[in-house]
Amino acid sequence: MRYIIISLLVLAAFMSCKNTQQSTLQTENDGQPSFSSNHKDSLFMYMNKSACLGRCPTYIIKVNHSGKAYLNAKDNLPFKGQFEGQFSDNQLDSIKSWLTEINYFQLEKVYDAKITDVPATVTEFHWNDQHHRVRNRWNGPDELKKFEKYLHQIILHNAWKYIED
Repeated sequence: MRYIIISLLVLAAFMSCKNTQQSTLQTENDGQPSFSSNHKDSLFMYMNKSACLGRCPTYIIKVNHSGKAYLNAKDNLPFKGQFEGQFSDNQLDSIKSWLTEINYFQLEKVYDAKITDVPATVTEFHWNDQHHRVRNRWNGPDELKKFEKYLHQIILHNAWKYIED
């Protein structure tokens, strides 16, 4: 009887080790964690609007595939501080349509010039096993500029819950 109990305990220990190994993140060749690109808690969208010498809106937003959004509203917005919100399924679907329409994942990584008083918009998307980041300060395609304005409007009109300053 004692051998059966010991055998069951050893088997349970091996089973728990196996489950622990399966639940850890896989890593890519560079050692960075990788999720399935559509995992609901993984990053879907990142956007950073930088400052200028004028009254440019300045913020950073991160949105997960589930629509959960985190906004750090810094300057020149109707609100300021740290916020949580939720993008609707319709908003997420619309953003995905834009990504396809403007061929976002084929855009250049940088649109820039040697100008200092022009704000930059950095967008980054992780979708359908694709990852792409674009820095648009100057001479970006018109479709990209329209897309950035569309994203900005979603941010302005979303319901945000204040977290902290």
